[in-house]
Amino acid sequence: MGMSKVGRRAVVEGFDLGLGLSRIRGGNPNSLLDFARANDTKIYGVYGKGEDIRLFDNVMPEYDVLERNLNFVFDKSNNIRFNLDGINDVSEAVRLGGKGTNYKYDLNDLPTSNVTNWELNRIFNDQKLMDKTMFYRNGQKVEVPKF
Repeated sequence: MGMSKVGRRAVVEGFDLGLGLSRIRGGNPNSLLDFARANDTKIYGVYGKGEDIRLFDNVMPEYDVLERNLNFVFDKSNNIRFNLDGINDVSEAVRLGGKGTNYKYDLNDLPTSNVTNWELNRIFNDQKLMDKTMFYRNGQKVEVPKF
């Protein structure tokens, strides 16, 4: 599983999980890192300097391992805080998420990963996860997206 020292401690002591796009195209290149620090959450992986909040030492490239690790931290987290910045159509993201973490597609002619969409799909299709999820946009808590 590759839990970091921070991650092992968080699982024992309790933590809020931060999710969202790692980077926003044409926007904040540190979106998830900044969101996590501003909202006192832990994240499973991060580009750049995030050793203080990263749950895993490294994120495994195998999608089945990634999904198992994400399901583990979904279950162990006290709350989930999901940053919707950069996600314009939540219903489309949830739909695409149903195709799995390894699905690749083009967004504005750029190859795009499906992991964040998969996370949204898991939350919207699991009432236990939905009950502990708070959504944010532009740094402010928002209502659960309707679609």
